[in-house]
Amino acid sequence: MQRVLAQRRLSCSSLLPVAVIGALVVVAPALAQHAHQALPPAATEIHPGLGDYHFPITTTNPEAQVYFDQGIRLLYGFNHDEAARYFRRATELDPQAAMPYWGLALSIGPNYNDAAVDAARAQATFDAVGNAAQRAGLIRYARGHIEVLDRPRLEQEVCECYAVVKKEFDRLLTHHFVDPANTVGRSPS
Repeated sequence: MQRVLAQRRLSCSSLLPVAVIGALVVVAPALAQHAHQALPPAATEIHPGLGDYHFPITTTNPEAQVYFDQGIRLLYGFNHDEAARYFRRATELDPQAAMPYWGLALSIGPNYNDAAVDAARAQATFDAVGNAAQRAGLIRYARGHIEVLDRPRLEQEVCECYAVVKKEFDRLLTHHFVDPANTVGRSPS
């Protein structure tokens, strides 16, 4: 049982895409200016010769694990688009597994080689992150609406990533939505 719980425990870097939710809300209009092709379809084949790296996930379908591992290998080789196909297939094989959604978000979101993300990819990334966090029991996510189910655990899982995004979000809100009642006697900054 502890092994299963340990596998379900997502590290700070593994839930970094959760922090992307907040960032996407802020930068989505700018992302929509860039054009990319539609997301590729899910993979249906496993290609040999990509190594034997194994990243264990909690899944009820061994084939989902195979496709997830193939996606990780491709992602580590900087083939983000192809990795996305394998993570999508893993989500189809086990829709309740959280980590394939994490992999999908990581592979289709902004990365070192492709920082420009169009509206369709931004939404797909947002959905993948929402699905991963929902399957981990952290949030309820439907039609773009998010309900936090376990805030302390959510903050713990995303580590300092949450604090960074929250600080920036608060800074932006404070900057744009100043309460006039609080500005009496203060000079504008």
